[in-house]
Amino acid sequence: MRFYSLVSEKDFDIYAPFGFTKTSEATPLPPNTYAFNTTFKAVHLNDAAADKKGSFALPIGFVQKGD
Repeated sequence: MRFYSLVSEKDFDIYAPFGFTKTSEATPLPPNTYAFNTTFKAVHLNDAAADKKGSFALPIGFVQKGD
């Protein structure tokens, strides 16, 4: 099985939601922070505070079926 990724940790850092800070992967993740998991190549976001909601919108270019 091959693993292909269209995004990297740097991409998540660039497009992080406003008001969220990067931290190390920990349990539990503090409110309004995010961390990148190098094992799964995924980001973990905690928007537990009532005043902020967060998500990532990453531009990946033109992707077609089969890419």
